Amino acid sequence: MTQLKQWAPSAYDRLLSLFLRSLPIKHGRHRLLDLLSNHRWTRHQQWVLLHWNDEDIAIDASDLVGRHFCMLQSFDPEVSEILSRSTREDDVFWDIGANAGTTSYQMLRSNPRLHVVAIEPQSALADVLGKNLRRLAKSQTEVHRVGISDQGGKLSLMIPKGNRGRARFDCQGVKERSGADEWSAEVVEVITASELLKRTKLKKWPSLIKIDVEGHEPQVIRSLIPAFASKIPRLVVFEHTKGWNSDFEEMRVVLKSHGYQTFGILKTPWRTRLVESESSSHLGITDFVAINVNAQQNHT
Repeated sequence: MTQLKQWAPSAYDRLLSLFLRSLPIKHGRHRLLDLLSNHRWTRHQQWVLLHWNDEDIAIDASDLVGRHFCMLQSFDPEVSEILSRSTREDDVFWDIGANAGTTSYQMLRSNPRLHVVAIEPQSALADVLGKNLRRLAKSQTEVHRVGISDQGGKLSLMIPKGNRGRARFDCQGVKERSGADEWSAEVVEVITASELLKRTKLKKWPSLIKIDVEGHEPQVIRSLIPAFASKIPRLVVFEHTKGWNSDFEEMRVVLKSHGYQTFGILKTPWRTRLVESESSSHLGITDFVAINVNAQQNHT
């Protein structure tokens, strides 16, 4: 990576950022950004320094996730909000599928004493993520360049151009559907959650978990069964997108068997609220949270 310069948005970007961030709404800014500016995300890679929480961190402003973070100072804000509502001092947070690290950064800002374990198999992202987290909270963060699954081994990770947040395992046929020149592949190490636990500094199951692995969620949930059996995780946020091969019912049943109730994260322009979800098709929701019903926390 060449020497980075401070992010210098164009006049259009500055105006758009100010306009979107000034809107008197809770949700919807990111969708508007997609509509007004997504044509810019396919240009050549552009790593920049973004001033965040009193530190300069490296962000790829040409990638969708990075551009959203540069423009709006957040990404998936509803996920970070649900996690932040439940965070306590000295919690351990596992960010599985950390990507550019935006959730980890937002969580550290809400809880400076949080211990963050970021898991990201993409080599370029993991390297930058590690440097950024060391700048933000060196003694409380660690990065593991692996994937999590119910079996260890090696898997091919398919990475789309312009939106590395959509990188996913087991993508047979995806290159044919989308154009081979728009994707790259990287063979990555995959380990179980129990093996990751052995590699972490604290050797302690997390109290908060975020899972964003583009269709590989059932395998991650199965791998985390020993953690759920320990009753230590209070809250697990995960994604389910219809048609991406993740089995919502299997995940819900596994979580329920260990004392977790699953809710959909419903986003309206004015608020974020949780709704009981027996089905992944409820109200078109794609983000869910499983809450340990025995844990004493406010999740309304």
